[in-house]
Amino acid sequence: MFVNSAFTQNGLVGQDLQEYVGLHWGNVETFALGKSGGAEPHSWSGIDPGAPPPFGSATRRDNTIELIRYSSLLDPHQGIGVQIINISPNTMGNRPLGTHNDLGYAVNPVTGHPFADHFVEQADSGRVVAEF
Repeated sequence: MFVNSAFTQNGLVGQDLQEYVGLHWGNVETFALGKSGGAEPHSWSGIDPGAPPPFGSATRRDNTIELIRYSSLLDPHQGIGVQIINISPNTMGNRPLGTHNDLGYAVNPVTGHPFADHFVEQADSGRVVAEF
């Protein structure tokens, strides 16, 4: 038996897992945000996210609704049934700077052949992304 092991949804045993270091990863060095070196709680970053939206505000309500909507996509049997999406590099990635528009990639740069479609259930894809 492995000391640090986990089982995937397919029943496969994982090993050599990264150990839990804490909720906020407090000792991780930033590489892109820079450090402010200021007082807590934001000494790890030069970015202060500000106060959270107050209870009862439209922003708080909208954020909560969005979280519930995204969470519902993780259940393949919720509401409208199984949704299939294409996660192939021919449809995902290659976003113009400052946008969320995926243009995809026409060909694999290694093989020179077009990327094949790769269809999966949206809930499965979402759960893998959330786990990552």
